[in-house]
Amino acid sequence: MKILALSDTRFPTNLNYPGHGLGRSMARLTQELARQGHMVTLFAAHGSKVGGVRVLPDDNEAERGKWLASVGETETYDAIIDGTHEFTLANLRPDLPIVCKVVDRENPAPYRRVYGNTTLKSWLNDGQPYELVIEGVDINNIPYYPAGRGTNLVWTGYKQAMWKRPELAIQIAEKAGRPLMMIGEGLPLERVLDRHSHWSETSGFTGTTFYKWLGCAYALVQPVASMATLEAAATGTPSLGMMLEDDWVMPTVSGALATTVEEAAELIKDGYLESLSKWQMRTWVGDERNVTQMAKKWAELLQRAADGETW
Repeated sequence: MKILALSDTRFPTNLNYPGHGLGRSMARLTQELARQGHMVTLFAAHGSKVGGVRVLPDDNEAERGKWLASVGETETYDAIIDGTHEFTLANLRPDLPIVCKVVDRENPAPYRRVYGNTTLKSWLNDGQPYELVIEGVDINNIPYYPAGRGTNLVWTGYKQAMWKRPELAIQIAEKAGRPLMMIGEGLPLERVLDRHSHWSETSGFTGTTFYKWLGCAYALVQPVASMATLEAAATGTPSLGMMLEDDWVMPTVSGALATTVEEAAELIKDGYLESLSKWQMRTWVGDERNVTQMAKKWAELLQRAADGETW
């Protein structure tokens, strides 16, 4: 198939750009679709780079969507992935074979929704049709850290997206008595949260540094579902989440799911996360959450859209 893909324009779409989960997700998907033989063109922010994919830089996803809606460019593709925050093209051109990749709650996708995690369906909860294609990663592109775990916890995400609940990660770290590193782009969290002694921040790093932070941490703490938990498991680090339908954390294998801050802190203090096998969690990601399976399912959905099916 000839596929057009639209990523967001806040940060580059690149496998080595941490703190931008949507961008890394689009990079993984489009790169694997290209590897599987599809011709892929990707519109993304300046600085974007994806192996095997033709990348066209643009820095305003809303205006780009309006432009694409008015020109014949879109008619030359078999199917389109709208993986943006605003879904401008999808809203303006419902006649096109567009499949919407939903990754957060900023704006609802109008149709042909695809969720990468069951929690997204539960979270948005509007009763609209959807397809589920669980996010996958390539463990061959993620280093493994088999040595003993460090002492610090990690939270990662775009710091202005307060719906990711960084304050809950801070509370968990305080109750567990462990230092917390907040990793991601955006304004310093101290501008929007009360400063506490248990946490510090970093940004402006590379993918290699990001994976080292993950791989050498005691655990990744993500109150809201984050695909970084898959990357952490691939490095050999368990994750602690607080959404009970989270397909990206496998209890007893790659981490644990808690319902309260107190329960999450206790899972850290009682050593449960230490009992999990680093190699087993990496193997689980490679077998059950791999990018090859994800891209094949996406190709099937794109073909259904190209054939005129909607949902």
